[in-house]
Amino acid sequence: MSRKIGFFALVLAMIFAIVFGACGGVGGDLQDLLDGNRINAGDYVCDNCLEGNCEDCTGGDCTCPECGGGLLTYTVSFNSMGGSPVEAITNVERGTTINAPILPTSGYGAFDKWYSDQERTIEFIFGSGGTAVTSNITLYAKWNPTYELGVTGPGGGFIYYRSELGFIVDGYGNPGYANYFASYRAHYLEAAPANMATTLIWAPETSPVYDVVPGLAIGLDDLTFWDRGGGRKSTAIILASVTAPATNAPAAHACNTYGAPNDWYLPNATDLYHLFLFNVGARQGLYPGLITGLGEDGLWYWTSSQHSASNYAYCVSFDNRVTWTGFAGALKDGSNRYIRPVRAF
Repeated sequence: MSRKIGFFALVLAMIFAIVFGACGGVGGDLQDLLDGNRINAGDYVCDNCLEGNCEDCTGGDCTCPECGGGLLTYTVSFNSMGGSPVEAITNVERGTTINAPILPTSGYGAFDKWYSDQERTIEFIFGSGGTAVTSNITLYAKWNPTYELGVTGPGGGFIYYRSELGFIVDGYGNPGYANYFASYRAHYLEAAPANMATTLIWAPETSPVYDVVPGLAIGLDDLTFWDRGGGRKSTAIILASVTAPATNAPAAHACNTYGAPNDWYLPNATDLYHLFLFNVGARQGLYPGLITGLGEDGLWYWTSSQHSASNYAYCVSFDNRVTWTGFAGALKDGSNRYIRPVRAF
């Protein structure tokens, strides 16, 4: 009798193992019938895995499709936030830590730390005793700026705009040609410390650029109107379209020959929009000092952004307003306007 009981107990144990699996979950064959999600022969799906608790599915022969099909390794990716690219770290075993990658670089400033959230509030700790990797994750870099707003920039002007992520300044022309420069990522906008000595017209009626140069005529609804640093390319296009630029494109020429470094240009509409916002902040005490000339009534400044009407270009007023009211168009040869060179780096 006892031998029969022992035999039946053995049979029941085998059935239990087949049905419920090695991890106390549902056996693979039965799981296939339940949800059609059969993995590999001999593999079982844990109860914890079925509930989405991937961290608890670690024992025996269990695999977890919701957690990567039982491949318990992950990839750590890096978003350098405008800095140089950093190669991802792959095949990181679950629950282990990683060593720090080679530090990226950025024109914005000095590297701070890596963070595990986009808001960059949760620091990721590398090395022994650091942050355990339990899923695929992207880390985000944080940078400390080299220049504060309002301070003197490397060109001797003042910093009036900065961006940690940076912005692309589109290049112009081909190597070896006049006015050529390659595309690059910039993080700062710097304005000359004072206005040019005299007001100038944009271009005389006899100039090739008096009528709109193709690719430069833009309306307020055109996205290119808002390209930060875009004035450098439009200035290059203007200068390349004329001979005797001092006569035929005096505003652009004055900025291009402002001095060292040799990357000053006639700002586009967006470059001056940010300068207007900075000036408002400066007058409210947010940045050090006031900017010479920008806060006076009746001062209008040329941009390198041509109006959709062929003989007009956009200009901006830097009066005592604290609210942005938009741009205005001015006749290129009939309006003397102030000039404020800027540069993007």
